[in-house]
Amino acid sequence: MSRGDDVAKRALEGFQAIEERLRELHRYVADLRKAFTNYVEHGWKLVEAPKPLDPRDPAIRWLRRTLDRIQERHPDVDYEFVRDDEGRIVGLRFKARDVEEARDVEGPTKWAFKTAADRPREGDGRGGSS
Repeated sequence: MSRGDDVAKRALEGFQAIEERLRELHRYVADLRKAFTNYVEHGWKLVEAPKPLDPRDPAIRWLRRTLDRIQERHPDVDYEFVRDDEGRIVGLRFKARDVEEARDVEGPTKWAFKTAADRPREGDGRGGSS
């Protein structure tokens, strides 16, 4: 095999690998689109935390109590904390019937997430929960 043939063969293999990766990405995007459509159709909203938060942080504990009180006033409100692989909170997924209920959930959630993210960690002097 000549040097030119070898280069052409490697280029063809590279293009085939790129095409396969593109097919994988298209499948991934299709799955994301389907999940997002399902999410929106069922009325769920998401408040993202600025960074992963310790679920034991005082602001997060306060948020849990506050959300429980909101559910007492608005029984149709539903929520769940979104966690990463290490159990840290990365968001709050919630369902509200109307704009007022959504505001009742979003306001305290954003405050608690910001407060927990800005809190200095013990030992390193930098902000945020770990």
